[in-house]
Amino acid sequence: MVEVLPLDFARRGGLAGVDARLHITDDGWVTVSNDGVTGRPKALDASQLATLKQVLADATPSKPRSVATAIRCADGFKYLIGTPSWTVTTDGCVSHTPAFDRALTLLLPLLQADATNPVSPIRPTH
Repeated sequence: MVEVLPLDFARRGGLAGVDARLHITDDGWVTVSNDGVTGRPKALDASQLATLKQVLADATPSKPRSVATAIRCADGFKYLIGTPSWTVTTDGCVSHTPAFDRALTLLLPLLQADATNPVSPIRPTH
């Protein structure tokens, strides 16, 4: 199976100049940063993690390489998904594969984590 974790995801741009990022570790801990404010790590449940791994494996480009779009959206967002096997950077107005769109659908809600709750200096144990 294609290695998809750890994962970095970013959504930047839009009219407000959003800079939202998340990092998912191998064991499913998610850390979100919104405009430079980092929230506490939260664990995905086993079902969420399994679904995400499968969708990301399906979204893998045909060749493991960086893919950048040539089109820029005036009001749109730039997205980056980076895994150990592949990295894709794209604009929100570009057509994607259904698997890549599904990956965005799963990742975008994770950016809504409460970044006003600062990171604990001690990594959570599980």
